[in-house]
Amino acid sequence: MQVQIVRASTRHKVLNEARRTLGPDPLVLAVRRHFKEGSEDEFEWEAVVARETPEAVSAPAPKRNGTPRAVADLRRELAAMRNRDDGSANTALLDLARRLAQLESEVLSGLLEGRALPRSWLPLIERLDAAGFPKADALRLIQGIEIEEQTTPGNEVRHAFVQVRNALRCLVDVAPAGERIDPGLVVFCGGAGVGKTTLAAKLAADLCLGGMRRPILGIVLPRRGVGIETLRRCSRTLGVDFLEIADHEDFAAVAERAEEHPVILDSSSVNPRDESGLRTLRRTFEAVSKAEIHTVVPATYGSQDFDTALSAFAFVGAKRLSVTRLDEAPYVGRVLAAAGRAKVPIGYVSQGPRIPDDLIRPSLDALLNAVLSTEVVASL
Repeated sequence: MQVQIVRASTRHKVLNEARRTLGPDPLVLAVRRHFKEGSEDEFEWEAVVARETPEAVSAPAPKRNGTPRAVADLRRELAAMRNRDDGSANTALLDLARRLAQLESEVLSGLLEGRALPRSWLPLIERLDAAGFPKADALRLIQGIEIEEQTTPGNEVRHAFVQVRNALRCLVDVAPAGERIDPGLVVFCGGAGVGKTTLAAKLAADLCLGGMRRPILGIVLPRRGVGIETLRRCSRTLGVDFLEIADHEDFAAVAERAEEHPVILDSSSVNPRDESGLRTLRRTFEAVSKAEIHTVVPATYGSQDFDTALSAFAFVGAKRLSVTRLDEAPYVGRVLAAAGRAKVPIGYVSQGPRIPDDLIRPSLDALLNAVLSTEVVASL
């Protein structure tokens, strides 16, 4: 099989380039959007494509988990999409991307099936899966561990948990405790409906009730909507100042006030795929290098949606991940895997709608316990 990477400025052009390069019916293995090499404000599309080539006759390889059939199905669907020129093709392509990500996991599983893992690792793999840790990420994590044989009878499973816990400790980080207890200038950004407005209100209320320096509450690039009125009412209830930041000059002035009082800012929603909106937000944030900017992602998001949001808002300067709605999707493993892939510390976690009761500043040990439950280990 001949595999090649093609790039273009749009999704449509990259698929056309794939057909031009490898023929009318190439196998598209993956499609993604990323920053153009050498540029910090230009995007491009990249596709990993393949074409079957004649091979020497050999014994047929056994099929694993129906993967060849899945590839054939995806190829037929892609061919059908090429003949459609309506708006539904974009939605279908997004669905195809998600299924390709799942297929990648299945292919990786098949490639690692031959690795001889001790039977004592089976409860660990099941536990990671139950905690929402994506299968492909779990297999990569285990693949990177130099598995030590534990010969003491009865301790093999416990030893496997310890090894994976140590590996996760190297992979995942949390924001420093000091900045979470007594923050300076904090900005929550994300798409529509991710819960960043409520998260900002929770943090402001928590600081007021905790006896810390009274915060200032506000919003960046305000637009008419429910979010701004929610924050305005919250500021009146708490008896704190409310600010509206319209441009980078306002943002720089607010940064000076953050030297005396914590400043907690929501930001107007920006679709992670809206390049113009991301650039506007980035120009505003460039005025303050020390702002603590968080990408807010609901725990209900899938792995690919986590990655899309983290990549988009890293462009505007976000260096923290805060998670909402963990009560609706209690899969902490998904959060840890996303933070590990993006190499960003975890800031705040929201477990429900109560203000501020459901705001959590998680420790790394608490997150690891939620994935590798100490009760599970203790019961072995």
